[in-house]
Amino acid sequence: VLDFDDWRTKAAKEARDEAIASGKIAVLGKTVARADNMVKAAREQLDLRGLGHLFGEHGASEVVVAWKEGPIWLRQMIDWLDGRRLTFADYKTTDESAAPAALARKMANDRWHIQAAMGKRGLDVVDDPLDRQYLFVVQEATVPYALSVVEIGRDAMTMGGKMLDAAVDP
Repeated sequence: VLDFDDWRTKAAKEARDEAIASGKIAVLGKTVARADNMVKAAREQLDLRGLGHLFGEHGASEVVVAWKEGPIWLRQMIDWLDGRRLTFADYKTTDESAAPAALARKMANDRWHIQAAMGKRGLDVVDDPLDRQYLFVVQEATVPYALSVVEIGRDAMTMGGKMLDAAVDP
């Protein structure tokens, strides 16, 4: 963690390059402070919603699922998967509003339903097919770090699955 306002000064660049040369990742102190504040705000908001278990110890983070369909290899990284493999969650940050009404368009434009369908499909291949819940936890990157939790509904998951089928069909 380096205490500079930005990377524009010669001293900041030298300190960053020195950290990289020694195998470290250089991060600005203000970036770490903001991340710490975001984590604290996210945990508080998840607790208020009764979702404090998300991204907790009763699950696994950064779960990679890989499988083959015909000649095509597919891979999905799941941000968090609960221990029973029934709920998986993806954490996203935004500089825009995280209000559910504002997210509907972003979810459609960014094709989150395809991402969700791919995660479910991968888990169903490597594990028993189950009725799984896919959540997106979306947090604003500016104070007060508001957070929304949105679930991909069955209709959107079905459409995402069909789009995924079309993409992997040779």
